[in-house]
Amino acid sequence: MLWAVVGTALFLVYLSLFLAIPVPFCKWLTQFARARGAKKLITSGSFALFPIALALAWTAAEALRGMWFNGFDSLAAGYMFSVMPLRGWMPVLGIYGCSLLFYTSASMAGAVWAARRGSIHAPVAWGGLSLALVVGGGAALDVKQWVQPVGAPLSFRLIQGGIPQKAKFDAPERARQVSVYIDAITAAPADLIVTPETAFTVTMVELDPAVLSRARGFSAATGSNIFLGMPHLDGKGSTRNSVFHIAPGRLDVPRYDKARLMPFGEYAPPGFGWFTQSMSVALDDQTPGLSDQPPFQARARGTTVNVGALVCQEELSNSDARQKAVHTSVFINPGNLAWFAGTLALPQRLQVAQVRALETGRPVLRITNTGVTAHIDEKGRVLGRLPEDQAEVLQGFVQPSEGLTPFVRHGHWPAIGFALVLLVGVSIPYLRTK
Repeated sequence: MLWAVVGTALFLVYLSLFLAIPVPFCKWLTQFARARGAKKLITSGSFALFPIALALAWTAAEALRGMWFNGFDSLAAGYMFSVMPLRGWMPVLGIYGCSLLFYTSASMAGAVWAARRGSIHAPVAWGGLSLALVVGGGAALDVKQWVQPVGAPLSFRLIQGGIPQKAKFDAPERARQVSVYIDAITAAPADLIVTPETAFTVTMVELDPAVLSRARGFSAATGSNIFLGMPHLDGKGSTRNSVFHIAPGRLDVPRYDKARLMPFGEYAPPGFGWFTQSMSVALDDQTPGLSDQPPFQARARGTTVNVGALVCQEELSNSDARQKAVHTSVFINPGNLAWFAGTLALPQRLQVAQVRALETGRPVLRITNTGVTAHIDEKGRVLGRLPEDQAEVLQGFVQPSEGLTPFVRHGHWPAIGFALVLLVGVSIPYLRTK
């Protein structure tokens, strides 16, 4: 237990270092500029060089942290742009572009305040202009319809088991979970019926054939597409975190294998096997799936709908969602967040799913074991959700969408272009002072 605590502390220190780096960088930049004879920068119009440099460095640190933490962009400042009217920026700039917009506004406001010379008129005026540009720009962009509805709305049922994490992998609980979920699945038909990640904690080869036969029979009789979270054991003995698609009229069972695993929870980074073993986490030695798996093809209401899967924390990767959105009309996001019951991680992860919907212009059906289970539309709005820690079913209709947002089409290039414009703009006055 002691080593687990020490390892966790060291890991948190590692993550915090990325956001600490910009401060000494900007201190060095100030000293460098003064040494080059730019002592009047603070009193000239080029004082923006320093706050802009801080904003760029901070955003770069966020991006690097995500890149070196398995591609996860959690806790980026841009998540504050998930609500109206700021959300209009998200389909254009993406999460890191919105972070840059926030850091730039905040840093410039701080710089103007520091240089106010006893008067508050200038900082108040600049703050008002900055707020108007950010809020007004977001509101204007939010009006733009980047994507369009395609086909008829699909009925869905999202099954939240409400099973505590401490009991989820117990032997008696495993059998009960199978019974609970199969009863909930076959209780009523829907175009899309989705269970959480590892709703069944047994693998397909361990599952009672009668259970699978019951699910297949219900699917064929009602036209329901069933998406079942369950581990998969392949022929080489490797375990994968998978979602199986039981489709009406199909004998095969398509499968999606989670491609972006959680370090220290689902696999051990090199040299950290001792840490994961000390945590005693079930399914802690998994094999990732391929990065280019095709979407599920769900036949419903006379058409075929491409359903993309973001399993649990795969929602934390904007690059994965962007790649899959090209061939996807609706996302399912099965997860198990019972580990974080009663913490701020639950609303934070819901916000992450909202941002993925905004970036990609795709609705997200989020299904968890204990919460938060929710229906999110392509504008990132939560249209329905279940209470936490309860066994319930969320049902409704989801509208698939087509078309590409600027972020899906161009990735981070709009944000990079914005950064270059800022950098060039503030560098010109500095170069003139030399």
